[in-house]
Amino acid sequence: MLIQPTHEFSWDRVFRPGVMARLLTFLGLRKEAIIRFLNYPQFAVVILLLVPYLILAPVVTLTLGRRADWAVQKVFGWMWLAVFGIYRRVWIHPEIRRDAQYVYMAEHFSLHDVPLYGSTWPTVTAALSAKEYANVPMYGWVIRAAGTQFIERRDTREAIADLHALRDRMGPDGLSVLVVPTGTRAENAQLLPFKKGVFFFSTELKKPIVPLCLVGLEHLRVGKNYCRPGRVDVVYGQPIRPEDHPEAFASPEALRDLVRARMLDEGRELRRQRQLLLRN
Repeated sequence: MLIQPTHEFSWDRVFRPGVMARLLTFLGLRKEAIIRFLNYPQFAVVILLLVPYLILAPVVTLTLGRRADWAVQKVFGWMWLAVFGIYRRVWIHPEIRRDAQYVYMAEHFSLHDVPLYGSTWPTVTAALSAKEYANVPMYGWVIRAAGTQFIERRDTREAIADLHALRDRMGPDGLSVLVVPTGTRAENAQLLPFKKGVFFFSTELKKPIVPLCLVGLEHLRVGKNYCRPGRVDVVYGQPIRPEDHPEAFASPEALRDLVRARMLDEGRELRRQRQLLLRN
């Protein structure tokens, strides 16, 4: 059952508007984003739970390295999902090796995608996210602490520089990377058109691409970011390897079409199987 706020949160009841406006400007935050989070009880609980994470993640990274922070990211994901009552089953294709590097190309429905992926990915992974999320209260701080690489979507030159920065990080740290090829969230299980930039990146990188599907989340979502309790299947598909598809990895357009066809086929089949199981 969706829990609605009993009243609209207002800064004016707590602080003088002029003082709060100056504080938010100093922190680089948007008042609307904070109000949206505080209007839902679960988000308020998540904020309280994630305060220790914001302290722990940098300490772990500085003392044990970025690879150790991977375990802390999993804990963050579990905590977030537990608060919202979302439980997940994880399906990992047997060809995926835990000591390899991959480009995970994932579906995107809501803010809950991040903890679903972060609590399940089989390799040490950094996510690629839009730069405007970096300053969203708590959420942006948490994904920044988790090592997310932010990309400027509105400027092609800056976006290319951000992708190169991510490529440079992957080598020394042995990272895999999570990208959303649509560049934005979908309203339902229909796959939106893919952006070409991540495929230029992938043809340069020459790492296997793993299609990643969230089956069932589209039925739990209420509005843009809120979710009802329920089960989500997180499915890591068969890797698309450069040696198996050399022509596709030589052309961003061909690689985009190949990955999109694979994600469409796998997504339809997975959702069909889920519906059959639910009926039985």
